[in-house]
Amino acid sequence: MYAKAPKTILKTSSYEFMGFESISVQKSMLDLYGEFDLVMADRTTESEGLPINLGEDARLYHHSHLIETGYIDMLGHSFGSDGTKLELYGKSRSCDVEDSSIELKSNEFKGEQNLDSIAGKLLKGFDSKLIIDRSLGALKLKNWKIDPGEKIGYNLLRAARKLEIMIYCLPDGNLYATKASRSIRECPVIEQGKNLIDAQKYIDYSGLYTKYMVRAIEEKNGELKPSLGIEIFPHPRKSRVSIINYDGSANNEECKTLAKWERITNQANSYGHTIRVAGWLNSIGRPWELNTQVFLNCPKIRTQKHLLVTEINFEYSKKDGHTSTLELKHPDAFKALPFIASKEKDDDYQKRAKELGY
Repeated sequence: MYAKAPKTILKTSSYEFMGFESISVQKSMLDLYGEFDLVMADRTTESEGLPINLGEDARLYHHSHLIETGYIDMLGHSFGSDGTKLELYGKSRSCDVEDSSIELKSNEFKGEQNLDSIAGKLLKGFDSKLIIDRSLGALKLKNWKIDPGEKIGYNLLRAARKLEIMIYCLPDGNLYATKASRSIRECPVIEQGKNLIDAQKYIDYSGLYTKYMVRAIEEKNGELKPSLGIEIFPHPRKSRVSIINYDGSANNEECKTLAKWERITNQANSYGHTIRVAGWLNSIGRPWELNTQVFLNCPKIRTQKHLLVTEINFEYSKKDGHTSTLELKHPDAFKALPFIASKEKDDDYQKRAKELGY
């Protein structure tokens, strides 16, 4: 695939490291940061200091492509029959966003504000920023609240859920707000007999139900009345029922839409693939990326379809060389919660609903 062996280089402010014995870089659409673990031989003499400063900025490149941007948080130094080793462990830049508490006042964001304005204040002073997919348009939140002691990452994920989007980490250490990709333009191919090493398909019905019921309340002529939506799934065990109490106002038709969303996302999450491919670059010459569609052609496990990359583990070992393990799912697993026009109600509405036992 390459004219010569691909180079994987870790660059810090002071040094460049190569010749690793093992590498693991993990990324997921469910997390705000990735992690990396690199092992190499210690070539320094006993009188020399180690060429590592914990906490310093680091960038990992593979064949000139940026794979990860983060910090070296932990150092392991070992000696044994196979020589002296250095192990470097770190996380993406955005890990600080995940770990740090908010110092702003709980009523900092009064009135209606854009998500980029809120994120700008939350991320002030950090090396990571929030990049918003332009196709999403203006993302507005009204009177966005901060809970005492709340972590920045958790607050951003709460905002993402409310706005029906997702946020995950990019290779440059920034955060990205978007929706699950359904685009198959420039779609990489994973093919049995070519770049596919091994594959596993799983179908898990343990989290599925025969009937999904969403209960809510709606306001009619100043009165609160119960509403209900039901969605049926042909589960072999017919007695399985899931009842979801919707925190907001929704009529019967909207409850039906929510029940359908529960059924679709549950079904999509019950089905997936774990595959391992040769190299860190896909069939169009770029590193594998989260939230991209790929075409998996593996007749041995009866799969020939487009799927979404939801997790990546870039790996290297002397035995196997450079490989990538990918978690693939149907994009419906990350389907946005449907918009309910009547869901935004004031505190007085929620108070009256609780008083009436809803």
